Amino acid sequence: MGRKPRVDRSPEEKWQIVQEGIKSGNVSETCRRHGIAPNLFYRWKDEAEQGAKAALGGEKRCRGGNREGPSHPAVGTNAGAEVAGDRNPKKRRGGVSCGAVHSQAREMVVQGYTATLVAATLVISRSSLYYRKRPRGSRADRTYDEQIVMVCGEKLAYGYRRVAWWLQRKKGLPVNRKRVLRVMRERGLLVRSRRLRARRKKEWGRVEAAEPNQIWQSDMTKIWAGPAVGWAYLVSVIDCCTREIVGWNLSHRCRTEDALAAVEQAVLERLPEGSRESNLTLTTDNGTQFTSSRFLETLGRLGITHRRTAYHHPEGNSYIERFHRSLKEEEVWTAEYRGLEEARAGIARWIEEYNHDRPHRGVQNRTPHEAFLAFAGVLKNEALTV
Repeated sequence: MGRKPRVDRSPEEKWQIVQEGIKSGNVSETCRRHGIAPNLFYRWKDEAEQGAKAALGGEKRCRGGNREGPSHPAVGTNAGAEVAGDRNPKKRRGGVSCGAVHSQAREMVVQGYTATLVAATLVISRSSLYYRKRPRGSRADRTYDEQIVMVCGEKLAYGYRRVAWWLQRKKGLPVNRKRVLRVMRERGLLVRSRRLRARRKKEWGRVEAAEPNQIWQSDMTKIWAGPAVGWAYLVSVIDCCTREIVGWNLSHRCRTEDALAAVEQAVLERLPEGSRESNLTLTTDNGTQFTSSRFLETLGRLGITHRRTAYHHPEGNSYIERFHRSLKEEEVWTAEYRGLEEARAGIARWIEEYNHDRPHRGVQNRTPHEAFLAFAGVLKNEALTV
């Protein structure tokens, strides 16, 4: 019996035979059908998996020689050496990115090649060929988004912490500050923070008051009350311990009696039994109203110690300065007063809200009046204990 004649097969035929054997799972039957030896089949398969430069090539075999010729068209001319043969599977070399290799592999799968053979040839994970990027959906709870936006419209100067506090205390909504921050950031409702500047350290930079009615601060600011009136002048008195406004006065002029009216209102409101034994200190700047002889004599009769800040140092009167800024941002600059009475009514309404409804971070997110009641309860218990 003579030897069977040699059959030269093209690269496409070899590729199809290997693919058929892998797909069917019966290598012996595939080799018998095509008339080849099993070891030749496994040789073709190993060359495809190794990604050699001449993988499944159509070259002729020479004695003791090596195969030479073009590589399989599905793999590419230089893909074998650059993609699989010369690289670490965990770290690609030759400037070939994972994205380019996976794109080529997916195209081969679409053309009809099996994912197992393509993954083995390009030395990539087979599961990566089935990956499809899905659009990322938001899992955020949108239940209270509209309520958050409504509060931001009502309280234009509130940051996300105060908005969260307002929704919890006034609306009874179970929202935290992170959700409020996310909604306000998405809608562009965040309040712009002011840039911190370098400051020189001076005396009385921070006032420490251990209990109410120990240190007060007072200052004067001007407010536009309409074209018919012009500028009006507001004098306010704040308690440094509870941040509560204890007295204020709005008038056409900035005279000494206007400043005294605010101080006397504060004394009658907070110290109805008298101020001589209270050891109260009033801090003001060096304005002419607060340094006049009449103002100093009145404070002396009331038993109030007067302390003035350093020149060009508003930080020494920081609490009342910050209150006037909040008043202007949240009330004065958002309203257009047409007269003194309208300005006085608007400011009175806002000060009432400030004392009883507005949270203050300086007193642990309580309202100033709640802080005063808490201190009053502690002082009362200490008196009963003694």
